[in-house]
Amino acid sequence: MSQALPPLNAIRAFEAAARLQSFALAARELHVTPGAVSRQVKLLEAALGTQLFTRANRQVRLTSGGSEYQKAASEALDRLRRATAALRSEGRERPLRVRCAAIVAMRWLFPRLRHIHASHPQMPLDFTTTLTTAHSDFDRADVVIRMGSGRFVADLARHRLFDSQLVAVCSPRLLEGGPPLREVADLRGHTLLTSGLRPHAWQRWLKAAGHGDLVPKRMIEFENSALAYDAAEKGLGVTLAERAFILEDLRRRSLALPLPFVLSDGEAFFLVYPKQSERKPYLAAFRDWVLAEARPVRLALAKPPQVTRVADVARRRAAQSAARHTGTPTRST
Repeated sequence: MSQALPPLNAIRAFEAAARLQSFALAARELHVTPGAVSRQVKLLEAALGTQLFTRANRQVRLTSGGSEYQKAASEALDRLRRATAALRSEGRERPLRVRCAAIVAMRWLFPRLRHIHASHPQMPLDFTTTLTTAHSDFDRADVVIRMGSGRFVADLARHRLFDSQLVAVCSPRLLEGGPPLREVADLRGHTLLTSGLRPHAWQRWLKAAGHGDLVPKRMIEFENSALAYDAAEKGLGVTLAERAFILEDLRRRSLALPLPFVLSDGEAFFLVYPKQSERKPYLAAFRDWVLAEARPVRLALAKPPQVTRVADVARRRAAQSAARHTGTPTRST
C-alpha cells in the first residue's frame, strides 16, 4: 500500500491548476467548480504528505516540491493522452492495410469489393499492389494475399484460398480468324504473350505439356501479367493466365480457352498475416470475407476446364448477328 498512487482525478486537478496557475482556469478546463479543484488538490497534498501550493489572496503558487511534481505529472498525463489517442486511432480509424500483386487485385479482389462493402460498410481498407511479396511486407501491411507453396515462417497465419492453375487463353476472335489452335503443337503458329514477372512460365507450361522444344511464331513480353491478359483479350496473341482470374472472362466470352492442358504444380494463393495481428480491428472480418469469396472459386477449379471450340465461337457470332437484326436478345449457355 505504501507504493499506491494518489487518485488520478486529484493528479489531473493539480496538474491543470499548476499549469494554468489558477484554480478557476483549471476548473473551467476540467468542467468542474473551483471548489472541486481545491478539494482535489488538498486530497493530493494529504496523500503525498506535503504542500504543493502556497495560497494567498486568491492566488496560488507552486512550492518547490509542487513544481517538481507538476513536471512529472504533466509528462505522465501527456504520455497517457498520446497512448490513448494512438489506441483509439488503431481501433477506430486506421484502415486495414491489404497488400497483393496487381493481377490479384485487378482480376480477383477488386471486382468482389462491393460484397464486403455491403456487409461491412464502415470497414476502412487501404490497398497496396506490389511486384513481389515477402515477410518484410508486414512492415507496411496487415494482411497479404500471395502465391506460394504453403511453406511460410512459423509466426505467420496462412489460409489457402485456391490453387494456381495456368491455362492458355486468347481472344475468341483469334480462334475464329487466326491460325488453327486445337492442340499444343499449334502454338508454333501463334504469338505468345508473357509477363516479365513470370519470364519462364511458358517454358514450364510447354515442357509439362510435352512440347518443351516448341518455338512460337514470336514472343511479346509485357511488364506484368495484367497487361498480358489485356493484350490477349484484344487479340494480340495467346497468354498464360491463372484460371481463377479468368472464370468471369470465360463466362462472358471475352476470353477463350482453346487448349485443355492445365499446369498445376502445387502452388496456391494464400491469405497471410502475422499471428499476433489476429486481434487487429477488421482483420477477422476481412479474412472471413476473403475465404467465403474463395470457396466458389475452389469449386470451379475442381472441375475440368471447358475448352472453347472454333465452331462454338462461330455459332455464337451467328446468333448474336441474327439477334441484332431481329432485336431478339441472345442467351448465354
